[in-house]
Amino acid sequence: QLEQLALDEVPALRLALQQALEALGLGALLRELLHRAFENILRNAVRYSPGDATIDIDLSVTEQRVAITIRDRGPGVPDNALERIFAPFYRVENSRDEATGGTGIGLSLAQRAVLLHRGAIRADNADPGLRVTVELPGNGGPGSISK
Repeated sequence: QLEQLALDEVPALRLALQQALEALGLGALLRELLHRAFENILRNAVRYSPGDATIDIDLSVTEQRVAITIRDRGPGVPDNALERIFAPFYRVENSRDEATGGTGIGLSLAQRAVLLHRGAIRADNADPGLRVTVELPGNGGPGSISK
């Protein structure tokens, strides 16, 4: 329920995501793939953050690139697992409980959507929390994505 509230009912969150995807100049289908990727990242941020914590979303748009960083205030990820969290079905051991749910597929799907759009995705610990950054070619810059 909280995840649904965070993703669907907070106008500023939806607006920021919509603006970022529109800045890429993508068609509707491509925007939808990336929208789902960001929903997966945001869902994890909500899931692993304390209930009263804030989730930061930073958007940077230039002609060459669009960068979106989502930072939560959860426990983060062991350094040796940072690359593996994008592997299908991988879950950090301490996240495997009924309270958090999930299958370990969300970040893998997010990575595939980002790579399909010639972008990059990375995660690093923010102490506290996890920071996930997605960089995509901008509209009109070298290597940009055409409609």
